[in-house]
Amino acid sequence: MIEPVKGMPDVLPHDQGYWDFLEDTLKRIAYQFDFTRIRTPLLEKTELFIRSVGKQTDLVQKELYSFKTKGGDALTLKPENTVPVMRAYLENGMKMWTQPVKLYYLDAFFRHERLSHLTWRQFHQIGFEEIGLDGSGVDAELIYIAHRFLTAIGLDNYEFQVNTLGDEACQGAYLSVLRDYLKTNKQPLCVNCQGRIAKRPLSVLDCKEEKCQRVARIAPKTIDALCEPCREHFKEVLELLDELEVPYALNPFVVRGLEYYARTIFEIWLLRDNELDPGAALGGGGRYDGLARQIGGEATPGSGFGLGVERIIETMRERGIQPPYAKQGGVFIAQLGFQAKKRAMRLFAELLSEGMPVHSSFARDSLSAQLRMADKLGTDYAVVLGEKELYDRSVILRDMRTGNQETLELKDLLSELKNRLALS
Repeated sequence: MIEPVKGMPDVLPHDQGYWDFLEDTLKRIAYQFDFTRIRTPLLEKTELFIRSVGKQTDLVQKELYSFKTKGGDALTLKPENTVPVMRAYLENGMKMWTQPVKLYYLDAFFRHERLSHLTWRQFHQIGFEEIGLDGSGVDAELIYIAHRFLTAIGLDNYEFQVNTLGDEACQGAYLSVLRDYLKTNKQPLCVNCQGRIAKRPLSVLDCKEEKCQRVARIAPKTIDALCEPCREHFKEVLELLDELEVPYALNPFVVRGLEYYARTIFEIWLLRDNELDPGAALGGGGRYDGLARQIGGEATPGSGFGLGVERIIETMRERGIQPPYAKQGGVFIAQLGFQAKKRAMRLFAELLSEGMPVHSSFARDSLSAQLRMADKLGTDYAVVLGEKELYDRSVILRDMRTGNQETLELKDLLSELKNRLALS
């Protein structure tokens, strides 16, 4: 038996209710906020991620699924979608569209991460990207959309962890101060963080090692290094979140793992037993005004976020949240005997052609098994056709809600069903 690739699980039919529910909710929220869907290719040129995410990040160093084609092209299975969306924005002349361009997606992504029950190597994300304007209202709107989506699927007990990195000028000044501090306090840090001081000092603040967290807790804060425009931008974002009643907290240790972020950033942490669990973040995002220039385009403001689908579904299961299953309704055609099955198939096709919501299970011969399926599907009526009914040119019509049944002439069935379904 050939085993599946580790960390790339199947999504089985009994799980589809969650996926359908999330996608339906996503489409509804996107429509409310005037976002339209984008689908980017599964593969991108490897250089796109190296230039945008950063050569020294764990994503590029350890997690990319990259390879060379027979023609020598270096390609990568996309590990995230903000960079491909910005590439598509620039390549397709979206700068000429009405700004901001508001895009959403539901897609699969790939990262060679260490496996656990909350991480996968093929995973899916829901995402929203708003490109073309840099106002604080864009950042607040996106955080509010994430909040609306999570509440719409029944989740609560989470909190947005919000921070700001400032713009390039602010970051330059801050990183200089942070490096000096970390060099002075290098000894207590883990080996990985000691190696990050020179090129990736921000990542030290995000380390989960307790000894590194102790150093981070008293490190200089990004908010103290902000220029006045960045300070005002962040202040406005927070005031808007207050107005929208979004549950958030200021967290100077949230830095995100990718180098293209600037100004507002955030993560969504679950509350477990009234305590925040940063290890089970549902997603995150932020502003990336320098990204377009990093991949070769003109400076273009942008902001966005992504939510992990598998992680959300796992959380829904943990909290006993079941997706609402739509009642199928309509008619179920049941049959008993091969000759009756032939006529039932023709009847099935006739009802379909009349626009009737009709179901069946022709693979089953047992009448009781067929009626159990009709009940499971939530149909209103079952039409039963056996050898006797075939001879009499009649059918048995069973009300699946009451269990009452009666015999009808076959020629009267269509009009009777139309009347009854119109009244139900």
